[in-house]
Amino acid sequence: MPKTVVGVNHRHFGVVNVVKPIGLFSNRILFMLGIVGIVALAAGFGMPVCAGSVPSFVTQWGPSYGNGVEMFSNPSGIAVNASGYLYVADENNNRIEVFSPTGTFVTEWGPSYDIDNDKLAAPQSIAVSQTTGNVYVADATAKRIVEFTPTGTYVLQWGKFTLGDGYSQFNNPMSVAVSPKTDHVYVGDDDNLNNAQIQEFTANGGYLASWDSWSNGANTYQLSSPSCIAVSPTTDNLYVADAGKLNQVEEFTPAGTFVTSWNSWNNGASSFVSPQAIAVSPTTDDVYVTDPTSPPQVYVFTSSGAYITGWGPSYGNGNSVFMNPAGIAVNANNNVYVSDGCNGGSCNNMIEEFYFPPSAATAAGTAASGQASSGSNVPAGASPTRSGLDAIPVVGALGVCGAIFLYKKNTH
Repeated sequence: MPKTVVGVNHRHFGVVNVVKPIGLFSNRILFMLGIVGIVALAAGFGMPVCAGSVPSFVTQWGPSYGNGVEMFSNPSGIAVNASGYLYVADENNNRIEVFSPTGTFVTEWGPSYDIDNDKLAAPQSIAVSQTTGNVYVADATAKRIVEFTPTGTYVLQWGKFTLGDGYSQFNNPMSVAVSPKTDHVYVGDDDNLNNAQIQEFTANGGYLASWDSWSNGANTYQLSSPSCIAVSPTTDNLYVADAGKLNQVEEFTPAGTFVTSWNSWNNGASSFVSPQAIAVSPTTDDVYVTDPTSPPQVYVFTSSGAYITGWGPSYGNGNSVFMNPAGIAVNANNNVYVSDGCNGGSCNNMIEEFYFPPSAATAAGTAASGQASSGSNVPAGASPTRSGLDAIPVVGALGVCGAIFLYKKNTH
C-alpha cells in the first residue's frame, strides 16, 4: 500500500507517492534528497520565483536635487553597459552621469545646455552598445542622436534640427536602443508630424529602415507615441512602450514586422495609462515596463506578454515607491535600476536598485549576455568594487506558492 509523503524536486513542491518498503530504502531516498538540496544550495540554481512576488529593495542613491556629484535634476533614461556600469541621462542638468555597479560616481559629461557636439539639451533616453561600449543619447530638444565613447568623448551625431518625417529626420526623438547582436541603433520619434515612427540606423548613423504602423489581423494601427524601446538579447526583437492613444507594449522583429502587443489589463493587473520606460532582462528575456501614472508603477512580463508581477503601488520618496519612474535597466545578475524623477512639482531625483531572481523556467541554462569584469567597456577612472558577474551567494528559500524556489541575491 503506497505511503504519502512530502518531497521536493527541482520543479515541484507538494505531495508525491513513494512506494513501500520503508526502512533502509526510505532512508536512502531521504539521504539522496538531502544531497540534492545541498548541491542546489552550493550551485545556486536559478529557479523561477512565485508569480506575484516583488523584487527586493537593495539600495538607492540620491535623493538629492542639484548638479553636483551623485545629484540629479529629473533623471530620465538609464542604461547598463557590458561591465555593469550605469549611465544616467540627467535631463534638467543637461548631462550624462556614470556610476559603478554599486552606485559610486565615476564621471560625467555635457553639463551645459547647448546643441554643439558634446553638449546636451535635456537628454531624454540613453543606450549603450554591448560590443563597443559606445553611448547613444536621444537629445530630443536638438532633435538629434549623439554618440559618445564610454568615457564621454564626442564621436558623431545625426539629425540636429532636420525636422521632418524623412530619412534621418526627427521631430521629437524620445527613445533610443541598440541591438546587442548587430549594433544597429533604433530611434523612436514620439510625434513626427503626426506620424510617430521608429527608424533603424547603423552604429554610425547610416539610415537603414523605418516603420510607422503595424497590423493585427484585419486592423492596422499607427504607432502613437513610442516613448521607449528595448531590444531582446536573444531574439533581437524590439519591444516598444507606446504611451500615446494605444497605451500598450508592442513587439516587432528587427525588420519592423509586428509580432504581438499587450496591455496589462489583459494580464490581470491594472491597465496601462502611459507606459513610459521599458527594458529586457539579458538572462530571462523578461520585459520590465514603468508607468508613472497608475499603480503598479513597475510591471514585469514574460517575453510573450504574460503578467508576472508589479510593484510601486503608491507615490512617495521611500524604498520601493516612486514619483516618476522615467527609466529602467536590468543587468545580467537581474539587478533592476529605476531612475525616479519629477511628477509635477514633486521630485525624488534618485536611482533605486532592486534584485529580482529569474522569474521564468527559460532562465535555466540561458547564459548571461556577456557582462565582463574588465575590458574596454570600463569607463576611465573607474575602480569597481565588484563586476557584473561577481558570485551571488544563495540566501535561501523565497517562499511557498506551489513550489519552493531558491534565489540568489547580490550583496553590497
